[in-house]
Amino acid sequence: PVGPRGRDACGRCLRVTNTATNAGVTVRIVDQCSNGGLDLDWAVFNQIDTNGDGYRRGNLNVNYQFVNC
Repeated sequence: PVGPRGRDACGRCLRVTNTATNAGVTVRIVDQCSNGGLDLDWAVFNQIDTNGDGYRRGNLNVNYQFVNC
C-alpha cells in the first residue's frame, strides 16, 4: 500500500474495495507482507469477492485508502 509502512502502519485501518464490483470492507493492518501487497484474511477476501472472480484467479484487483478506525 501507498502510505505509512512498517510500525507506522500497524494498527491503522484501510478501506479496501474490489474494483470489479465496488464491494468494500474496512480492515485493520496487523503486519506487513514482504512484497508490500495486501494479504487479506479469507473471510474478508470472501466479503469483497462477491462475483467469485478473485477465487478463480487467486487474487483481487482492489483500491484502498487509509481511513480512521
